Amino acid sequence: MSKTSLYQQALEAVEALPIEDQRELINTLNLRFNLRQRQQLITEIKEVQQEYQSGKVKFGSVNDFLEELDN
Repeated sequence: MSKTSLYQQALEAVEALPIEDQRELINTLNLRFNLRQRQQLITEIKEVQQEYQSGKVKFGSVNDFLEELDN
């Protein structure tokens, strides 16, 4: 008996749905994906803001960065 991956099982389950249900599922997944991306971006922005406020972030040119690496 061959094991089918969870991903493959999900694809087969979706393909068994009527076309309209597939379209609705795609729309729902897109909305949820976009929400998760926004949430992740908000979290990353908050982390960078905290680093900036604590002085962990430096600004400068590429040359400044390369000099810092050499030191």
